[in-house]
Amino acid sequence: MARALSKIRAGRENSQLWVTNMELKYGLISADDHVQEHPQVWTARMSRERWRDRIPHITRMPDGSDCWIVDGQPSSLAGVALAGAAMADRGEEPKRWDDVPRMVFSAAERLKAMDMDGVDCSILYPSVSGLAAETFGKLDDAALELACVQAYNDWLIDEWANVSPRFVPQCIVPIWPMEWTVAEIKRAVAKGHKGVIYPASPMELRGVERRPKFSCVREMPLSRRWPPHSVASFARSVRLRW
Repeated sequence: MARALSKIRAGRENSQLWVTNMELKYGLISADDHVQEHPQVWTARMSRERWRDRIPHITRMPDGSDCWIVDGQPSSLAGVALAGAAMADRGEEPKRWDDVPRMVFSAAERLKAMDMDGVDCSILYPSVSGLAAETFGKLDDAALELACVQAYNDWLIDEWANVSPRFVPQCIVPIWPMEWTVAEIKRAVAKGHKGVIYPASPMELRGVERRPKFSCVREMPLSRRWPPHSVASFARSVRLRW
């Protein structure tokens, strides 16, 4: 019982640190916001010479719609973006990139929308990459997975976190080998990421034989939350104090 109470107190202290280190104008934090990766996220950051058409990119389909292609395979997204909440008809996802509202992929436009809605901060999750990066976790080529992951993580800092501290970036990581996972966590945190997103059951994506143990997070000032996320299994998110 004493240990349980100490954990509860520690969690409350961590929450207080989050609040006192943030400027709250409206009193609302969006704890589950998604950014929409734009067409140049990977094409501008990955080696065309090495990866060629395996790089995530948008292509025009025979029916006139746009589709994300990753390693030669079409994405499972219902449209070219997860933007239903910003569309006139919230039941529809955009089929062509030209129809995607800028507020879902532009940090400057998202800030305007946040002010209109009275939102102080947004904790960011991916879209094309998969809600827990499972799009890349399913790839058979670990080197390609790592290149895609690093491009996303760099973009989230360059075009979102560096625009405003109101955006709280969370990195995605390669699911295997674990040495690469740990190395990318350390690299991403050093760049400014405040949390780590990882699928709860990576063995469902490809041949990972056991649940990983993130001993590296004990070396960092982390507070942990495991929010449910509707992917093939639950996503796990480890958040740093900011």
